[in-house]
Amino acid sequence: MNLSGAETTEDTFSGRSGSPLRSGMLRNIVHLSLGQVATTVLAVLLSAAIARTLGASEFGLLYLVTTIATFAYVFVDWGHAAYVTREIARHPARAGDLIGSVMAVRGATALIVSGPVVVTTWLLGYDLSTVLLTVTLIVAWIPGYLAMSYSWVFRGVERMDYDALINVVMKFCTLALSVAVLALGGRVLSLILLSVVNGFITLAVAVALYRRLQLPRPRMTTRAARELLYGGAPMLAMGVTVAVQPY
Repeated sequence: MNLSGAETTEDTFSGRSGSPLRSGMLRNIVHLSLGQVATTVLAVLLSAAIARTLGASEFGLLYLVTTIATFAYVFVDWGHAAYVTREIARHPARAGDLIGSVMAVRGATALIVSGPVVVTTWLLGYDLSTVLLTVTLIVAWIPGYLAMSYSWVFRGVERMDYDALINVVMKFCTLALSVAVLALGGRVLSLILLSVVNGFITLAVAVALYRRLQLPRPRMTTRAARELLYGGAPMLAMGVTVAVQPY
């Protein structure tokens, strides 16, 4: 019994209060669908703009380094998405510890995998320029991947509209700024470095939306970090298996 008559934190964030955070299933489906359509259209326009401006050679180089970086980020993801979403859905009051810890773990992992990427690409015979561009892209993606970590919180509390919004913001910023940079004569390196700007813009939006939900303040704890590494390991194994096959 709550003698003070106030709601507990768990009740507030689990949707048992008078102002529940959870939206209806149909509304969530609509938001995710619209977000997927919007991001797909923006991604197609971005690819077309970059390909027409860079030409076959440089576009191929950008595709190569993006492919290598994407594979490296399989280890950065570590299966956290499913685990964090599930835990926040079950215990919304843990959102602060989980989002703060997963961001710290993902940022550190991205820096750690940069070393093996350098060695692997060098052993595969790629030139120094390709190696450096690949590592630069991995580091440049960190702000954006930290921003996307918030999408798991939004899914956990069934705010798919916020999830869709940050994805659209990321794609739109990437398209708009890439077109501007290409118009000014930017090439592959400029587009890679642009990921830092896009990432921080999206991160700022994600943080603002998170605060709007009045969830616990993000904080990193060693216990939560260990839990994330252990809990995400099974999904990591599946992710690596799926990612290795096409290579």
